[in-house]
Amino acid sequence: MMMDTGPQNPLASLDFYRTLPSDLTAKSKSGGLISVGTMVIIFMLLWAEIGNFFAERKYSTIMVERVTGHDKIGLNINMTVQDYGCHSIYLKYRTRTKGYLIDHVDQSHLRFHDENGGCVISGETSIDKVPGYLEIALRRAGTKEVALPHTIEHIYIGDNIFDDDEAVWHEDIPEIVFNPLREHDESDVAVGMNTEYHLQLVHTALHLDRSGKAADPYQYSYSTKHVESKTGYPSIKIFFDWSPITIKYGIKMDFIRKVDIFHSPSYDVAEPTNLGGGLSLTAIIFCALCFFSEIGSFRNGRTKEMVYLENAVGGKEMIPVYLDITILDLKCEHVTLDIQDGHGRYEIDEHRMEKKKSEAEEDDVEERKDVEKVDTDEGGCHFQGYIHVRHMKGNFHFTPRGEHHHPNSTISHKIDAIKFGDQIVYDEDIPNNSFNLFGTEAREHEGEDGETYETRGVMKESYEGETHDYLVKLVRTEIADLDTGTYAYPYQYTYTHRHFVGHHKGKPLPPRIFFRLDFSPLTMKFTRVQDSFLVFISRHLALIGGTFAVLKMFHTGAHVAREAKFQ
Repeated sequence: MMMDTGPQNPLASLDFYRTLPSDLTAKSKSGGLISVGTMVIIFMLLWAEIGNFFAERKYSTIMVERVTGHDKIGLNINMTVQDYGCHSIYLKYRTRTKGYLIDHVDQSHLRFHDENGGCVISGETSIDKVPGYLEIALRRAGTKEVALPHTIEHIYIGDNIFDDDEAVWHEDIPEIVFNPLREHDESDVAVGMNTEYHLQLVHTALHLDRSGKAADPYQYSYSTKHVESKTGYPSIKIFFDWSPITIKYGIKMDFIRKVDIFHSPSYDVAEPTNLGGGLSLTAIIFCALCFFSEIGSFRNGRTKEMVYLENAVGGKEMIPVYLDITILDLKCEHVTLDIQDGHGRYEIDEHRMEKKKSEAEEDDVEERKDVEKVDTDEGGCHFQGYIHVRHMKGNFHFTPRGEHHHPNSTISHKIDAIKFGDQIVYDEDIPNNSFNLFGTEAREHEGEDGETYETRGVMKESYEGETHDYLVKLVRTEIADLDTGTYAYPYQYTYTHRHFVGHHKGKPLPPRIFFRLDFSPLTMKFTRVQDSFLVFISRHLALIGGTFAVLKMFHTGAHVAREAKFQ
């Protein structure tokens, strides 16, 4: 049986949603029952998705912060020194500022009370976020042949999130990472031995409350060692090493997931309409725009971030360091570049080393040239090239030599670049300023035409006898591209600068420039991954299906309204 649908509009010929005429369908009880059941299921699914939309989803991210040294960090302590009363105990926090040891700790909120023949120290205080240590020792021992046994109930750094019932918290983080010294017992300390605790601290920012409530505790790991006291009087020292890494936990709103269920009648008996043709054309244009916008992201891939603890490289790996530094006041014959580290290495005038190439770099296109120094036209010395340092605490420094090795010399300098580890090609997902922090700092200078220009780098003017000290905190970074199988290991870093006139046994020292290196045990990993082509195709198939399903609902609603009007 053929139906006369009359002359068709050209737009109606594009209709993908042909509809059966009402005289070819019949209403039934079973169909009505199924419709009611379908509406109930749809309502339940919609209610579940609304609840899922308003649910909180927790996330974490890692970033590098610059340590300024001006922050005050809370310290909550509870420990007991056995065998000695509180009148025999003193407590100090020592930091090194501008070459001097500063003894300071706010004891107004600390409590000292005798208990069972010992001294209990508890309460809160604040310490500076700079390298330092907390010292607990005897005021006078009477005899040097004594020991200092003790127990530690807890040590919290930063906000104490366990004493507040309403504190912001993340259930995935165990308490032990914020208090690994909990119930630590050192009752068997030998006579005349110091007990040292070395704490590696990582800042943690918790933002897990819709009201904006936040907390800033510090996770830490520690190591313990016993060292013979040089004075014979034992003490307890807690060393603080601040990592530049910050781990942030927060909340986000989740997205609504839609479920579309529909069936389509036979194309031969469906009736094309202008409305259906317009919706079909809209769907095709929308899907095409989405496809071309996503194909670029698919070709470029994406970057995943993670952080892990890596101790295997400590002290074993030699790290290339690229330098581009100019000493403004001294010619090359009067200044040397020296290297020191904790393994006893002390190399003087590093630039004299012959150019060499490791076996692992034989296939590289560009050879890493060892540092060379060249006299400048202004009477200075330009150092450019590579040196190699161990992955451990150490330093490299510039020192005047010859007739300029005296306290009246000056050592003004300009730093254009310092890069640690492998050189990499940066992309938009990996910040490049933290790999060459010295070379990316903006500064202004006046040109020959009298105009002020902005350039990059660090410029330091120096007075007579003034030493410049840069404390550089480094974080090993792994950049992996799984498609090409290439791996690079550059180092991100932050630094603090201080300058002072050095003295030794009351006599002033010649000026020098120190770069003191401190490596974090953490490694940040950036992995460039490429989504599977099947994942890309399935995602766009789902997009196409969802688009047509939503437009189908609009078309069906309009058709039902039109049929009701004619009836």
